[in-house]
Amino acid sequence: MLAAGGALGSRVLSSAESARYFDEAGLEGGGLAEPGTGMLSAAVGLVWRALLLWLVLLLLITLAGWLT
Repeated sequence: MLAAGGALGSRVLSSAESARYFDEAGLEGGGLAEPGTGMLSAAVGLVWRALLLWLVLLLLITLAGWLT
């Protein structure tokens, strides 16, 4: 979840919990924003981009198989 939150630019932990992961004071959350309503559309966009990447990769593998 932390990786997905970072990819979306969102903080998935509270400030107290994220303080364990950042040593210096004032870096709680690492500059990431609180989740909001726009995060859902950003998550959908992230899923579509990942799906498109995998489909292109599958197409390239298929084409390479036909050429050999």
